[in-house]
Amino acid sequence: MIFMELNENAKEQEFLRKKFRQFYETNEITYPSKVQNREFGIGEFGKKIVKRHMSFANSNFFNKFLKEDVPFYVSASASLYKRPDFRPMEKKEMFGSELIYEFDADDIKTDCRNGHDSWKCMQCNALGSGTLEKCPSCGSNSLSLDQWFCPECINETKKQVFALVNILKEDFGIKEGLYINFSGNAGFHVHVENQAVEKLSKEARIQLLDYLTLHEINLELLGFFLQKKTFVCPKDPCFGQIKRIKTALSDMLSKADIGELATYGLIPKSKLKSLLQNKNFVLESLSSGTLFSIDAGAEANKKFWLNILNYIASKIALDIDRQTSSDIYKLVRVPNTIHGGTGLIAKVIKFEDLSKFDALKDAVAFKEGRTKVYITKVPRFYLYGNYFGPFEKAEVELPDYAAIYLIAKGKAKLV
Repeated sequence: MIFMELNENAKEQEFLRKKFRQFYETNEITYPSKVQNREFGIGEFGKKIVKRHMSFANSNFFNKFLKEDVPFYVSASASLYKRPDFRPMEKKEMFGSELIYEFDADDIKTDCRNGHDSWKCMQCNALGSGTLEKCPSCGSNSLSLDQWFCPECINETKKQVFALVNILKEDFGIKEGLYINFSGNAGFHVHVENQAVEKLSKEARIQLLDYLTLHEINLELLGFFLQKKTFVCPKDPCFGQIKRIKTALSDMLSKADIGELATYGLIPKSKLKSLLQNKNFVLESLSSGTLFSIDAGAEANKKFWLNILNYIASKIALDIDRQTSSDIYKLVRVPNTIHGGTGLIAKVIKFEDLSKFDALKDAVAFKEGRTKVYITKVPRFYLYGNYFGPFEKAEVELPDYAAIYLIAKGKAKLV
């Protein structure tokens, strides 16, 4: 049995462990594939990994472990090993690795953050709402962030998943061995399990990641450059990164928002009148490989289009977690297990069901019962189709799923 240190949270930890055990006793975990070749790691309350280099002979032994030891977190390697419990790493004898792409809502800037996130400066104790990188009072970057998630920011993360799957299918022909799971907190993992990717080197995985995220993209090499006095681009039909950029550019030009074009093109609005007056011709020229010349000289025209294209590249670049997606030794949460920091299920989702998937409702594990808790301070939050709070220094009775969520996040104690 995993040793649980007696501390000020001991009662809460035992409560959570009892609930998690109930889940594992009634739900068989069928992921990951090739269990015998995976390295596993487990975590406890507040710590995602406290032990790794573990292995299980098969799925039955893995499920038996979950029921008896009930870890708060359980993660497995993307890599496949002949001896997964050996150490150091080179003795494990890796013979392949799946691809895992991770998206987190906290990496995507959304307006809803101002409503549910907050920060505190550890230098001057200034407070504020939203998410910042530096304290506006003293300039320190030593900030303590209190992040929460709502349907709006998680739905924005889903858009990234749709875009990734579309690119994998269209640009690389990867249609088999794809599956998706909610992280159990605020993001999604996209898994690619097939022989076409298992043997990719770490360098190849980074190149693929750079392609997906448009990292250090060279527009000139892609065919966007000044030719004599005209800025040209590849003709249609286009594929890959070029198609992504041209599609986004066409959408932007179709909107004909002079303020947006002037802002991101770094040019006065007066220079864009002819572009807007000839919108249809501009779009036709884009398709045939020419970017419309604005009312300025050749150099100003070049700078305008490069500014617009770089802005577009930054907007359509996928916000993939680079560490998870490039580190072949990293352990990632096992799909359909409980996330120890929320009490939610890291639920597997069929791609065709992703659009209607409500993570903060459909991933709820504990739907029955009520528990009384003392809450320190939390904003208004959404769970299982209901809104709760805000609460501050309050003793309240909540549905078990909400109480577990707050206790797991360290925001509430049992009464």
